Amino acid sequence: MLIKDVMTKEVLTVKRDLPFTEACELFFKNKIHHLPVVDKNHKLVGMFTSNDALKGFVDNVFNSPMGQAMTIESNITVGDLMSDKLIWLNAYDDITQAVLLFKEFGIHAIAVMEKDEIIGILTSNDVMNTYQTVGV
Repeated sequence: MLIKDVMTKEVLTVKRDLPFTEACELFFKNKIHHLPVVDKNHKLVGMFTSNDALKGFVDNVFNSPMGQAMTIESNITVGDLMSDKLIWLNAYDDITQAVLLFKEFGIHAIAVMEKDEIIGILTSNDVMNTYQTVGV
């Protein structure tokens, strides 16, 4: 089975200067856990995940002075917390390649690229849902 048959084609991307709190709102509103981060030319530069957001929140709260209100600093951005390790596949790669990458790197989403453009995203949920549907 090919990645193009399973991937999510409508990908919500963000820029690295997006405030972290706005990215968290996108996770909640769109019921997603991964946001590819692109530069001004729409070139993939990283991945921001709900786990990155949780880590940013926890680090911010626990590093705040005692007695201070527990709020998130507004100057924290997606770029401050994202992973810049770029892992991507082609739409015509076999889905088993994605499964191997999920396992090897402990990740749950892979950008799907064509030339230098992001054309989709494949998540571990996409893969599991596909296998559940086909009865594997």
